[in-house]
Amino acid sequence: MNSVMIRKLIAKDIYLYRMLAIKYLLGGLAVGSVFYLIGASGLMRLSARGMFLVAQQVTVVAFGVHLLIVSVLKERMQGGTPFSFGLPISFIDYVTAKTAASLLLFLMVWLILPVSIGITGIMLGFDFVTILFVSSLHALLVLGFCAALMMAVITNSLGWLMITIAIVADLYLKSLTYVELLEAYSGSFILIIELITVSLLVACTILSQRGKADLV
Repeated sequence: MNSVMIRKLIAKDIYLYRMLAIKYLLGGLAVGSVFYLIGASGLMRLSARGMFLVAQQVTVVAFGVHLLIVSVLKERMQGGTPFSFGLPISFIDYVTAKTAASLLLFLMVWLILPVSIGITGIMLGFDFVTILFVSSLHALLVLGFCAALMMAVITNSLGWLMITIAIVADLYLKSLTYVELLEAYSGSFILIIELITVSLLVACTILSQRGKADLV
């Protein structure tokens, strides 16, 4: 692998889509803050803080979908990949750089969730164990993004991407519905399982493209 060119491609993607990430980040914080201020006192206090976290989740999901469409699918449709193909790299190098850059950009925006959960939890008097457990549930969004990223890279199809997102969203909502079943496990255990699964999905995304010889 050409590690130098991979790092340059990662830096290129982060530079190109940095403003997209910043816009979603600021938008999510702005909308969430409105909900929070509305319920700063009175009976709506808990509901507003809950809506604050919901706003962050919607922001993260919307950004993930938008990022995959413009950075993976649209780039290929508009012929952006021949630029990378003209560089001294293999196709596997390109896929590695694209996967790493997409995941890093997503994590930049996703990080508002655990931070928001931590701040809200502290203000409501939750203990660290509870905050860690709730954060681990929202870390499922990272796992879902990796699954959608793998599908986008492998199929290069908007249709399959939307199907994957629908399945992931359904599983995510069910995991929150049956949260009582997950309470038997600690937040750290769930995070470890999620980290292992994310690593496997990223590895499968890259290795699945090893046999490809071109970027078309």
